[in-house]
Amino acid sequence: MTGYYDIIATLQSSTLYSVVVSVLVSLAVVVLCTRHCILSIVAGIVICSIMLWTIAASILQGWELSVVESTIIVLTIGLSFDFTLHFAVSYREDKEVCVESRISSCLSSAGRACTLGAVTSILCGIPLLFAHTAAFTQVGSLLVTLGITSLFGATFVFPAALSCWMSFRSDKVHVVRF
Repeated sequence: MTGYYDIIATLQSSTLYSVVVSVLVSLAVVVLCTRHCILSIVAGIVICSIMLWTIAASILQGWELSVVESTIIVLTIGLSFDFTLHFAVSYREDKEVCVESRISSCLSSAGRACTLGAVTSILCGIPLLFAHTAAFTQVGSLLVTLGITSLFGATFVFPAALSCWMSFRSDKVHVVRF
């Protein structure tokens, strides 16, 4: 019985540690894939926002931190950066000079795949919402919430943030690519 209480006692700090490690790994993947400082910063901000929206929605649904919830939180980070990364790489690969043209091209090329990915995640999560097991219901809730927040963040927030950030950039500032 003390093993269970030990797990519960260390769950909050372990979850926080796992979240920090997962966020750092996902940001490293974004940096390695985009090799563009500003693009990586904007994508990182959007990814962290998606993660926070999903966790906030889970808290609003009445979740309390236990083993299943902490596992789901760590999985959220891994799943939340997928669509934003697709949009960031699509933006980087476009050769247009105009920011608006690049964003438009990015939305048309990566937008379809990301939309279909979100739709399949949501459709897979909906039947789980009606399960009689709490863990299945929570996973279904995660899939639906994450599908919505990831698609919203990647499709609306990322291009808007990128457009704002790039419009502030002057011609005298050189973007560091590595």
